[in-house]
Amino acid sequence: NGNKQWSLAEHIDATKKVVENILSRGMVPILVGGTGLYVQAFLESWSVPNVPANPGLRKKLERMSSVACAALLKKN
Repeated sequence: NGNKQWSLAEHIDATKKVVENILSRGMVPILVGGTGLYVQAFLESWSVPNVPANPGLRKKLERMSSVACAALLKKN
């Protein structure tokens, strides 16, 4: 389904499997990405926790200004 939303962690895990499969067949994978973030995260082996979505928190944060979000992050 092209409408499924993936987290960065899910994408990294899936990409590892696909790349390993391609390499095991003696082929060279070509990586592309919409914003480049997903490619960069994979290539640099970012450690990204696979945390379930929290719609309530997302709604709360979307109503906050960027300054208020930054202050919340600094506080925690």
